[in-house]
Formats: sequence, C-alpha cells, structure tokens
Amino acid sequence: MKTILKKILGILFILAGGLLSLSLLMQIPSLFKRLADNGGANEFGIGYIIGSIMGMLIICALIFFLFKFGFKWLSNKKKPKIEAVSNIGKN
Repeated sequence: MKTILKKILGILFILAGGLLSLSLLMQIPSLFKRLADNGGANEFGIGYIIGSIMGMLIICALIFFLFKFGFKWLSNKKKPKIEAVSNIGKN
C-alpha cells in the first residue's frame, strides 16, 4: 500500500513540476520585454525585475525538488538485504 501511494505521489509531483516549468517558461518573455523597453529606468522597474528574477529562482528550486522526489518515488529500486557485516560488498 505504501509503494502505491509513493508512485501516485511521484506521478503527481512530476505533473506539478511540469506545469510549473511551463508557467516559468511563459514568464521569461515578459521579463525580457520589460528589460528591452527600458523598464529598469526607475525604481518600480528595477524592483519588478529583481522581484521577478527572485521569484523565478524560487520556482526553479521548487521545480527541482518536485522532479527529484517525483522520480525518486517512481523508481523501482529495491535495496538488497545484507544479513551480516561480512557480506557487505558481495552483492
């Protein structure tokens, strides 16, 4: 039961990471448009650009962890059972 829940959560995390990746990619053109229109000429423009970049970095970190845990929980790796200390490295 626990592995089924992990697989379902892994799939949901990967889907959420994919949707966040698409939203991040859709924000990039507006940031470049603001830079090209000389949006950083006043305080509001500088704050908007710095805030947008910081928000994108936070979203990138969230996307990274969503994909990391999603693929980790989706994989089928099973750890071998080691019965004695002398058997370490023989598998």
